[in-house]
Amino acid sequence: MKLCIGHETITVLFEHKKQVFNLPKTLDVTGFYACQYDKGMIDTLASAPQKGDTHLTELDKVCLVRDSLSVAESVLPGATENLLNLIVSFKNEKINPAWDTLLNAAQNIRHIIDKDENISKHFDSVMRNKLLSLFKDLGWEVPKDEDADIESLLRPLALSSIAKYGY
Repeated sequence: MKLCIGHETITVLFEHKKQVFNLPKTLDVTGFYACQYDKGMIDTLASAPQKGDTHLTELDKVCLVRDSLSVAESVLPGATENLLNLIVSFKNEKINPAWDTLLNAAQNIRHIIDKDENISKHFDSVMRNKLLSLFKDLGWEVPKDEDADIESLLRPLALSSIAKYGY
């Protein structure tokens, strides 16, 4: 990771899950960072839940989408493709914060491609299919089990999003 602090650039290599490094004491600032995942890593992380891997937490999924969106918005080559692949890869996901973050990212992409009618139609179709699949899993009826609260938040989000994409 490269940190630009004033006129100084510091390169930091993360070698461990948790790592502490020293920054110059000249400025009292707070930073927010996004991780840029390469295509292989995005594909691996995005396909993990479909393969039964449960290591990605709800927060991991939210951060993965949020970071991918931040990098895509910075116009780095390949970043928007990575984000689109990540959006398409979400299957069997019933966690509201992850879907909320994903749908916000999709809306940002939709805004960017709005002027291109062919791309917009295709994107809308992909999103409708993805959301219809989710909504069919959720159904109209609210179950009376412990997941009802989670699904009761996700159901209106899915329904309103399907409408946004022209269903």
